[in-house]
Amino acid sequence: MLTISDMKDGDKYFVGTCTHVNDTPECLSRCEINYSAKRRIAWLQSLYHKRVRTKVARINHNPVGFIHLIPIEICPWGPIGENLLVIPCLVVLSKARKKGIGRELIVSLENNPAS
Repeated sequence: MLTISDMKDGDKYFVGTCTHVNDTPECLSRCEINYSAKRRIAWLQSLYHKRVRTKVARINHNPVGFIHLIPIEICPWGPIGENLLVIPCLVVLSKARKKGIGRELIVSLENNPAS
């Protein structure tokens, strides 16, 4: 059963390690990935008051994907505009792909972006 909710404390490692959840590429050590994950989560949480959100998809209570939502005015990756929202990251684990999870994550933001 698929559920989608706001990121919880137990989701931080999964979300923070981003696309490196199941791998350790040769160019990065697990220590570097873990360090970056802590910084990424701290950054996301520091911007919660500015409507930055992360939703996590779970199948049978296990995280399988997530999506970030950032107001365009504070997005650090260069988009220009006003009163728009940016999705800088949408990740679904390979074992959960082709099940509509990415689409459901987007719909969850459309229906309730600031929850």
